[in-house]
Amino acid sequence: MQYVPTQLSQELWNATPEHNWAAFFDRLQEHLEKNGGPQAVHPTFLLQSVRGLENAGTPYPSSPEDLNGLLNAQIEKIIG
Repeated sequence: MQYVPTQLSQELWNATPEHNWAAFFDRLQEHLEKNGGPQAVHPTFLLQSVRGLENAGTPYPSSPEDLNGLLNAQIEKIIG
């Protein structure tokens, strides 16, 4: 299932030139505070998914498409 819209992944990818999970988490929090989260998933699950990827040592993805796939797969694991 597509929990995170591709457009959101692209926007956050562009806003995170540092290309690391900690910076991405910060940009995501800023985005959620300003705009709310995607309709398909509660913002808490989205934040948990990023922390889970970071804590697991998952390398930061090399493209927004890979980012989107990782986020959606991680959310799927969380909400099962």
